[in-house]
Amino acid sequence: MMTLDARSQQQIIELLSPLMVSEQDRRSLLILAFVNHPLVQQIDFSGDVASFVPALVDRLAQFGKLDDGRPALWVLLEVAREQIGIAPVQRQSSENVRQCIRS
Repeated sequence: MMTLDARSQQQIIELLSPLMVSEQDRRSLLILAFVNHPLVQQIDFSGDVASFVPALVDRLAQFGKLDDGRPALWVLLEVAREQIGIAPVQRQSSENVRQCIRS
């Protein structure tokens, strides 16, 4: 289990929210991130974005690391970054979040 500070959690929510507008968007992104992992079956994909994304971030932080040792939340962020690319301004925020998740 990892603990995120409020700023990092907010940055992650802001990054993920546009990618998770519909249930189909959510399922697609999470399946890409966690191919055949039972974690996907534990997630409730319903609700609006403002409720779903914070709950997802909290759930992945609580889950901790996958079998390969990578934090589940970081795996999702890597897939999200591949989907949207990363702007130079976001690069510093991404690095700050990365340090928080890896510690």
